[in-house]
Amino acid sequence: MKGISGRNWFLLSEIIEPQKELKEKYGPLIAQLLANRNVDDRVLDTRLKNLLPYHLIPNIEHAVERIIKSIKKGERIIIYGDYDVDGITGSALLYDFLKKAGARVCCTLPTR
Repeated sequence: MKGISGRNWFLLSEIIEPQKELKEKYGPLIAQLLANRNVDDRVLDTRLKNLLPYHLIPNIEHAVERIIKSIKKGERIIIYGDYDVDGITGSALLYDFLKKAGARVCCTLPTR
């Protein structure tokens, strides 16, 4: 298929076939998205027990110490979010958490 720019588009749905079980469980759209990204449906299980251990995040201890220091000293914390669904949602959640923890926090998102 050609796009408006004249470039060829490759539709992954014509190349990658999702597993039958995923289609039956989630429907064709979600099954195709999972297949396109080569992940299984464990990524849809959002229970806290399935999160990766926090200590696997590089420099997390330093980041936590710095945030605590900023809150105690009354320093302003600025969240630079991203302008997509997870960026906006993540920024809002982090803002809400830091605000409740007593931080002087503001958030900025890029404009389009």
